[in-house]
Amino acid sequence: MTATAATTMPSFDAEIQNVIKDLGSKDWNVRFQALEKIQVLVEQTTDDTSVWTKDILVALSKIFVVQLKDLRSSIVREVIQED
Repeated sequence: MTATAATTMPSFDAEIQNVIKDLGSKDWNVRFQALEKIQVLVEQTTDDTSVWTKDILVALSKIFVVQLKDLRSSIVREVIQED
């Protein structure tokens, strides 16, 4: 692991934990912002995907399933909206 990766790792872990917490919010705006933050984190970590641990991916997948099953969700509507 490089020195840069070692110093950014706790920041990534803290950010992803906040995202996971926010995805469980009852406020749709908070959830939507968390999904946008995931997109940013994915883009920022394309050179080092090892930060996406199995535990993180499992936690996110459980939350995504809940989001996708709620057909009344504004998030689902946003995703399927045609441009």
